Amino acid sequence: MQHAVDYSAENALRALPVELQCRILNEGPLRASNPSAVLMSRIRKAQTLLAEMRRLGKVPV
Repeated sequence: MQHAVDYSAENALRALPVELQCRILNEGPLRASNPSAVLMSRIRKAQTLLAEMRRLGKVPV
């Protein structure tokens, strides 16, 4: 089953490294009245994780 998300949420997901895209998608379906909001929440969490990993030198800049 596919979820309709808006263009900005789709582009934000595509802009992430593949590893983080997979991590977000593996969280499961976007079961909510606003799937785009759920996706953006997951993306923000992933971006925070990426920033922390970069800060610790665990991910190339």
